[in-house]
Amino acid sequence: MEERIRNFLRHRREERQAVVDLGQAMAKEGLSRGLLKALVCASPDVPDRLAAMARAEGISMSRLRQDASDYAARLAACAGCPMGPACALALSRKQVPALSLRQACPNARRWPT
Repeated sequence: MEERIRNFLRHRREERQAVVDLGQAMAKEGLSRGLLKALVCASPDVPDRLAAMARAEGISMSRLRQDASDYAARLAACAGCPMGPACALALSRKQVPALSLRQACPNARRWPT
């Protein structure tokens, strides 16, 4: 029984250390927990849709990701947008002018003018 308890406690220490290591790696890369949560919880197409919208607005991905908290907020807004499927289709076909997309986009206030 003692051996089982020791193994359990050792395993818990290892898990705790893994969480600490992950937190340090995220901080080093400029990722917050909020951004990680937004990325994990978002539909797989959301980052691509956000990138396509940024391209339509003339914004590079490096510029878009400069501020991790802003990027997380953009992802969350994009993920919750009811226009998501229509937006994705319009962006993929390039049928809608950027101005129309900007007006419908929940990130509109965040796009540079």
